[in-house]
Amino acid sequence: MIKIKQFSFKNYNFIKGNFAIRFIALIVLLHGIFIIVGTLLSQVLLKHFFRTSFYSIDISLIVALSLIYLSFLLQRRKKNAWFLTIIVYSVYLGANLENFNDIRLNFHHLSTLILRTIVLPLFLIALLLINKEKYVVKSDTQSFRSALKISAIVILALLLYGIIGYRLLGESGFHQKISFVSAFHLTIDQFNITNNPLRAFDQKARFFIDSLFLVYLAALAYVVISFFKPIKDKFSSQKQQSLKFRDLLWSMHDARSEDFFKLWPEDKKYFFDSTQKSALAYRVNKGIALVLGSPVGKKARFKQLINEFSYVCFGNDWKPAFIHCEESYMDVFKALGFNSQKIGQEAVVDINHFLKNTIKDKYFRNILNRYTKANYSYKFLNPPHDPKILNELKMISDDWLGRGGHVERGFAMGYFSFDYMNLTKVLAAYDQEGKMMAFVNLIAPDFDSEEATYDLLRFRKDSLGNVNDYLLIKLIEELKHSGYSRLNLGLCPLAGINKDIKNKEDRTLIDSVLSFAYANGDRFYSFSGLYRFKNKYEPVWRDRYFFFKGGLGAFTRINTALMNVMRKIH
Repeated sequence: MIKIKQFSFKNYNFIKGNFAIRFIALIVLLHGIFIIVGTLLSQVLLKHFFRTSFYSIDISLIVALSLIYLSFLLQRRKKNAWFLTIIVYSVYLGANLENFNDIRLNFHHLSTLILRTIVLPLFLIALLLINKEKYVVKSDTQSFRSALKISAIVILALLLYGIIGYRLLGESGFHQKISFVSAFHLTIDQFNITNNPLRAFDQKARFFIDSLFLVYLAALAYVVISFFKPIKDKFSSQKQQSLKFRDLLWSMHDARSEDFFKLWPEDKKYFFDSTQKSALAYRVNKGIALVLGSPVGKKARFKQLINEFSYVCFGNDWKPAFIHCEESYMDVFKALGFNSQKIGQEAVVDINHFLKNTIKDKYFRNILNRYTKANYSYKFLNPPHDPKILNELKMISDDWLGRGGHVERGFAMGYFSFDYMNLTKVLAAYDQEGKMMAFVNLIAPDFDSEEATYDLLRFRKDSLGNVNDYLLIKLIEELKHSGYSRLNLGLCPLAGINKDIKNKEDRTLIDSVLSFAYANGDRFYSFSGLYRFKNKYEPVWRDRYFFFKGGLGAFTRINTALMNVMRKIH
């Protein structure tokens, strides 16, 4: 018995799939351009008019401009664009069917007419319906770049239509020769603010003036819509989400002190899974959803959480990227199709080991002796801080920021502000005259009773040399008295990139680029200097990763977005 294979659209990528999305957008774009050019040629160049009403011609021009605009949104899989395109083609098809008999009498190539006005709209409507599930991107916020591209296309179409029309109709329609510059001027100034209106002497010229004004208004409307589209925020109040996320952190037994940066600075949104038992902190920039660190909450829910967040990203045309993550979550991300990229190592000091062994090194003994002889002292300052203390801290911070190319950062670290400092403990160093010379702040120690993390380490220009080391030594001693066993010194970017690569075959292009940056980038950022500074404390080095989808291009976009969000919020 012969088995007949059942027909399925799933077997035809040309009809159904990502290629179909690009194909539909391209055909819609070309169709819109064709309608505008065809209208110009048929109504301006041809001596004989079709017996078509100006109303139907105006509809065609509106449809054409709409198609050009919608083609860009279809490429991005916009759900509303899918719906509007079906409506536009339905209206276009209906208008063509209504005027088919009148047009047919004046059209010599009937088969071409049917193909363009009936078959093409039906074909595109069918393709859109077949690929309905592909158009899931919500139409919330348009990026500036997308708005600029769309506006440029619309304005270019307007200029071409106006300039060509004025140039071709000059002497016959307006009884004067119109230069290119004058045609450009007349096209732009449709309200005759800077020039005198031209008088149209025949039907073609009158039609052109009316249709150009219509196209002008439509173009203006599309540009305004592109740039000032209202933002639809689908999430709950930022404050409520932040408090909810904080409660989840408090309930965790393995929360780290560095998780504090998921709450501060207050520049993040929060996504919870469907059970509200796990969550992540993120921020979107340039279409990249940057998730800070690993998820928090119930670990058994992490895979589902990431899946649900990925779906939301797909629906908003975002690319998810998890930054500064621990290696322990590698299997979860890889199972979900994410790539891993080592981006550096975090230095964690074993406090007992340091105080029993490392501090006896000649380097640290010399520092302690020098500061003892200079009569330096230190104080642990608990929040909230006295305004006088805050002002002293600010003077030191301003002094530090004013030299050496230092800048404030946000998102994954704190930046100096009175509100921020009033959330943290501060260890300050004083000279023999009692003047505050340097400080280091300890972030959110309550989240982790074993491992502490510091953030800002700043000093005056005229402070005694190696004051950073003096502060860290005293901080480690104080943490020992408070019951802590580890101090996190923070990330060393690009450190240890080559450590786990045993074979050349295992090295990726991104590994090679980062290795080159580490070896040759000290003129821009002291990668090796930062590593040497932290390594003398004999820390344990923890690998940190980015988890993302894509190659070098995607990785570059992620880093660009990260640099943008880490700029201080003023």
